[in-house]
Amino acid sequence: MLNKIKLIGKILLNKWNKNNELLSYFSLLVTNPNNSSTIIRCYIGKIKSKEIENIKENEYFEIDGYLKNEINDRQIIVHVVRIKKVEFLNEEKKIEHNEVKLLGIVDELEKKTNLDGNINLISFKIFIPGKLDSYNQNFFCAIKEINLIKKIIDILKLKKNDIIYLKGFLQTKKIKNVNNKENFSRASLIICYYFFKIENYLINEYDNFVKFETVSGEIEKIDFNSPKK
Repeated sequence: MLNKIKLIGKILLNKWNKNNELLSYFSLLVTNPNNSSTIIRCYIGKIKSKEIENIKENEYFEIDGYLKNEINDRQIIVHVVRIKKVEFLNEEKKIEHNEVKLLGIVDELEKKTNLDGNINLISFKIFIPGKLDSYNQNFFCAIKEINLIKKIIDILKLKKNDIIYLKGFLQTKKIKNVNNKENFSRASLIICYYFFKIENYLINEYDNFVKFETVSGEIEKIDFNSPKK
């Protein structure tokens, strides 16, 4: 099984428990590889570290962890296993990072077309076998880059129940609830840009497998200065 995420971003919010010793949840503002920004919810649990004692808002931290789904919600949160403060010499040399690595089984594969009948989006869930914790290990994924979509269809021939290794980045968006206009919820998905299929797979032995064809795509950068189409 493989379920990893690495983040570098800015702390927005933290909540301490009553004895002021352990940090539980906080939000991290991250710039994605496509230049968009996202707010990712993180759970730090019972990690004890000198770094945690000094966490303050608007400071930058590097985080290693794994993904899990929130109960009764569409938001993916990051369970933190390591956290370290990052110091930048100046604002211009600031580096932010958002990379997900998953190994699992494809489910609920869908291909969506535009008005011309061309496939412009592939979505699926990836199921991660194992007993990492009691949370559901199914994560929504999407492929949006057109050239990568063509490779997925023509070369990789991705289908349900395929075992794949992927790289991507975690995106969380605020969604307005239909039934109550004043309330919002958050929904997460993984935007994918690198894949390979796997012939044989043993849980917790992901270095011991045979790779099929590898495909990857460019991450399309968002230009916020150009007019909206």
